[in-house]
Amino acid sequence: MVVADSDVRPEPIVSYSDAVAHNESDKADDSVLLKKLLQVSRDLVSIYDLETEQIVYKNRSLGMVLGYTTYGGQVDEKTVFQVLLHPDDVVVFADQLAAMRLAADNVVKEITYRLQHSSGLWRLFAEQQTVFKRRSDGTPWQILRIARDITEQHDSAQRLQADNALKIEELQQAADKLTLEREKMQLVSKFIGTTAHELRTPLTIINTSLYLLKKMSDPLKQAERLQIIENQVAQLSRLISQMHLLMRLDSLSQLAEIKPLSINTLLTKLEQEFGGLLAKKELILQLDFADNLPNVYGDMDLIMAALRNVLENAVLYTDVGTIKAQTARYENKLVFSVSDTGIGVRAEDLDHIFERFYKMEKDKRSNRIAAGLGLAITRRIMELHGGEVIAESQLGVGSTFHLIWPV
Repeated sequence: MVVADSDVRPEPIVSYSDAVAHNESDKADDSVLLKKLLQVSRDLVSIYDLETEQIVYKNRSLGMVLGYTTYGGQVDEKTVFQVLLHPDDVVVFADQLAAMRLAADNVVKEITYRLQHSSGLWRLFAEQQTVFKRRSDGTPWQILRIARDITEQHDSAQRLQADNALKIEELQQAADKLTLEREKMQLVSKFIGTTAHELRTPLTIINTSLYLLKKMSDPLKQAERLQIIENQVAQLSRLISQMHLLMRLDSLSQLAEIKPLSINTLLTKLEQEFGGLLAKKELILQLDFADNLPNVYGDMDLIMAALRNVLENAVLYTDVGTIKAQTARYENKLVFSVSDTGIGVRAEDLDHIFERFYKMEKDKRSNRIAAGLGLAITRRIMELHGGEVIAESQLGVGSTFHLIWPV
């Protein structure tokens, strides 16, 4: 392609002096722009001389930001860090400056520290530091520092974190409450199902006996059936009473009535109560009471129920021999122990005998009246009194139950 001379546009002619002036103008504009940017920046920009330990440039006075002024001007920057730096941050700040004396060019170190505002409150600053100039030997001479007050952001983050933690805690509590309610519902459902089964057995026996009574004319057989009905009615009455007591205990978080009680005195009353039953089974009850026992504090009716349950349990499972009941004090605990020479408990049953409606295999095969609530009631009563119940047993030898109260 051939280009005509008329199509060629000559390059503009710029003199050297004009070019120099133009470059100087651009630099001046850049300098003005940089100053304007630093003036409007939220950051505190400064250049720190490591040798003189002085700030040789700053876009704003840190003293003014912190609310400190004097008649002649603002507080000196060095004074700010000597006087207003939080005591816990002095060493950290000094270590940071020492590290900058060995820093490479591409390293940007960060630090947070607290400075005291004129209001007396502490303000939190986040600062980045990097090497700005080096000496001829390459060691850092001046460093560029860019700091920003992050108190509000930090406080907001802290509040947000606290709010989130509170919400998480509330959600966890709600979840725990829901889980607890679900467990309660499951227990209630199981309780009702088991109760229905326990009630059905004596009711069936009563109905059968009533049916047979109508068919019988023999007075002796009628008397036997009436005795069976009487026993089952007693069992029903006891079962209903125990269920009512256990439901009341479940609803308690603490005892409503607390009195000083003598365990020895309560056991003396129970000895009289069990006299007829012991004589009927030809069992001997040996009492061994420690002297000068301290009182326990609690609900008398509930403690009587706990004592009665373990004594009754010993009598129920002992056909021949002796039942020993004793009280003792061990350091800061009062202990009531009941030992029998009964049939004992299998090792696999021992871990479950305090569960509700738990019946050992020998109870299922025998005609013993055992609803499986007495020991569960005893454990709950002891828990409400800050105590515990412990069982020891050997199959074919006997069992020992310990009721333990703190004193």
